[in-house]
Amino acid sequence: MTPPSPARHPAPVPNCLVACRDTLGEGAFWDDRDGTLIWVDIYGCLVHQWTADTNTTRSWTMPERIGFVLPRRRGGYIAGLKSGLAFLDLPAGTLTPVSNPEPNQPDNRFNDGKCDSQGRLWAGTMDNVMVNPTGKLYRYEADLRHAVADDGYIVTNGPTFSPDERTLYHTASVTRTIFAFDLEPRSGALSRKRVFHQFAPAYGYPDGMATDTDGGIWVAMSGSSRLVRLSPSGEIDREIPMPVTRPTSCVFGGPGYRTLFVTSATVLLEEAVLAREPLAGALFSLEVGVQGFAGNRFAG
Repeated sequence: MTPPSPARHPAPVPNCLVACRDTLGEGAFWDDRDGTLIWVDIYGCLVHQWTADTNTTRSWTMPERIGFVLPRRRGGYIAGLKSGLAFLDLPAGTLTPVSNPEPNQPDNRFNDGKCDSQGRLWAGTMDNVMVNPTGKLYRYEADLRHAVADDGYIVTNGPTFSPDERTLYHTASVTRTIFAFDLEPRSGALSRKRVFHQFAPAYGYPDGMATDTDGGIWVAMSGSSRLVRLSPSGEIDREIPMPVTRPTSCVFGGPGYRTLFVTSATVLLEEAVLAREPLAGALFSLEVGVQGFAGNRFAG
């Protein structure tokens, strides 16, 4: 397979969809049922929903930091929060707590999560102050039974899967490392952990990820004003500049899943940088010339 090249794919121009000035926008998910994009502002304790047909945005305030929101097959959403997992009802905005896997880790919180095609939830926890390696990657079944799939993370991020779902990718953001695991689709067992890509410091910190149909892994690089695409063998084969320092997550959506939606953040940016970046914290869309996959819903 010949990787994409800059000549074949000129750098697209990011389009600002919502100038929301999120403190820490994250967790983008495209919902094809109603043509909406849902994402969160973790530090702002907000859930946002943008509707494509009307180009309108609705937001809900949560009682605590919230890392992700994913739809459930039976309706409603599952959310990862500071206090654990909860079912979220929208538009009411009400939360029903359902699981706290770390009652003895009061300084941890859920950060990022994705579901596989079996409807299992893969969700990571992290140290809320980003110092201690207390974070874990959890696998949740539909009945909320859960197991630790991996541990030792300071900041967990961006789970995503290969097109055949036989590989799971997971990020240790602080060490700038993306790991790959063999994934047994039926049981959800992980094995053969290895480094998929180790980023140089100039690239900032790998954050949220998305997979295209050619097996490329798109990564939002927080701190370096760019998105990168990693080939299936783990090599950087595309870089796309962004008008903000901290792009934070990405997801394919829109017609044919050909649009890449990207969240961003203002956190940790100095006032001079914020003055130069009026779109910091905004939601963007880009036409990157490749196609992605529909997002999976939690089976529980």
